[in-house]
Amino acid sequence: SVRPELIKDPYNNHLFLSSRGNRFNHNAVRVLVKKYGKKAKLKKNIHC
Repeated sequence: SVRPELIKDPYNNHLFLSSRGNRFNHNAVRVLVKKYGKKAKLKKNIHC
């Protein structure tokens, strides 16, 4: 697992981490959901 190498704060319990070891903010999650929704060719406008 690369999680121990990514994590900057040993008390960080966030599920998703960025490549910098920080938590994803809501905008980053929204962008990823939209990106992979398009890639999967989903017909509906995906949002979270």
